Amino acid sequence: SLKRVPKIYSTPLELQLQGLNPQDIADQLGISLGAAKSRLHRGQEQLRKILNKRSPSLGKRSTKEKQPPQKSFRAAA
Repeated sequence: SLKRVPKIYSTPLELQLQGLNPQDIADQLGISLGAAKSRLHRGQEQLRKILNKRSPSLGKRSTKEKQPPQKSFRAAA
């Protein structure tokens, strides 16, 4: 599926899969940190769309249910 993502976005994703952090990706590609983060995000979104088309359950983000904040109980004075 990664092969279907445009190279401008797939290259940063491949580097991330190899363990590089966004700053290292930016340095290796000769782009700014912001550009690296943007390309990673856009590549992830495109990959998610591709996976959703193939199998809707594969491309979904895993979300944890948010639990309501716990109330703190104070001792009565």
